[in-house]
Amino acid sequence: MRIKEITNYLLDRVCNTTLFEMAHERKLALDTVRAVTNQIIFHLIYLYLYPESSAKNHWKTELNAFLNKIDNLWLKPNGRKKLSGKDYYDKLFSEPLEGDIIQLKSRVNKIIQKEGKPNSEVNLYLLKESLEKIIHTISYDLSNDDFISIENYLQLFKK
Repeated sequence: MRIKEITNYLLDRVCNTTLFEMAHERKLALDTVRAVTNQIIFHLIYLYLYPESSAKNHWKTELNAFLNKIDNLWLKPNGRKKLSGKDYYDKLFSEPLEGDIIQLKSRVNKIIQKEGKPNSEVNLYLLKESLEKIIHTISYDLSNDDFISIENYLQLFKK
């Protein structure tokens, strides 16, 4: 019985350390980014496929809301540090698309089924390259607290 009490005491002490608190806060921040990743990717694809749609302002507004949510993440204990640009990039681009055109094609096909055929032919490789550039730039701007609006990044789309 004494070993169990000692173990519980030590676990409580470890859980109350600043290092443990920082790791927990980082995990929560990463989970928050992951929670909006698919919406961000889908909305960027919508804007790429349908740049003249009457819904484009709605998509931009939603993108800004998702990005502002993760832009407002500050890590403890002092609340002056953000996730790294690499962390944002990994969660927003590398993980969901896995560096694979198949993942992107699946998303594009779902959007086309919902919205209809876009006016121009879709080049998945150019789309992937554009998404990578936009998300890379956004990721490092988020990390440096320089993100303002999605409008600042849409010119990076290549057609």
